[in-house]
Amino acid sequence: MFDPIFRRFIEKPLQKLAVPFVRYGISPNQITITGFIFGLFAATALFLNLYLSAAFLIILNRLCDGLDGAIARSGAQAGKIKPTDLGSYLDIVLDMIIYGLIPFSFVAGLESPTHMHWFACALLLFSYMGTSCSFLAYAIIAEKRALKTEARGKKSFFHHGGLAEGSETFLVMLLICLLPEFFVTACLIYAAMCLITTFMRIGAAVIDFKEN
Repeated sequence: MFDPIFRRFIEKPLQKLAVPFVRYGISPNQITITGFIFGLFAATALFLNLYLSAAFLIILNRLCDGLDGAIARSGAQAGKIKPTDLGSYLDIVLDMIIYGLIPFSFVAGLESPTHMHWFACALLLFSYMGTSCSFLAYAIIAEKRALKTEARGKKSFFHHGGLAEGSETFLVMLLICLLPEFFVTACLIYAAMCLITTFMRIGAAVIDFKEN
């Protein structure tokens, strides 16, 4: 929902930040993997109840997630880097792993997690299945039909929108770290947004992919 709005503000700063990385030959995949490592450290910090440290590491994880694409674009324009299919694959898969690991690590690290903590965590992970599958399945068919969009920036495959996207997921992860007492409420609300997004994408697929 907020991805197109946020991209207007962060795209130019990210492109400027990418310049020295391109100059010194740092690849987008290296930044993607570095971001993944930050995400793993964030999950570990949550497990240890180091919530502020986890928040900082999540910010670094998301920064790397935006920076790798900026490096790929800047490097391609300069003729120094050729975007790869592996980079696109790692970008989405490693993100999904961290998205699921953050709420799980939070609950697993609680001294006495309640039934509602585990229920909210499980519901959120279930809802992630819907958003990720509907997103990727739509992208596969869109590629087959040569559909294109740059509403969320120039991507290697079709990005379909919804109420729950990368920006909202980042904000929820940050909220969990900064206001851990609202974990259950945040998970339940965001799970509902994810489920709505899933059905929105299914509805869009029914319309867009209907055979004549």
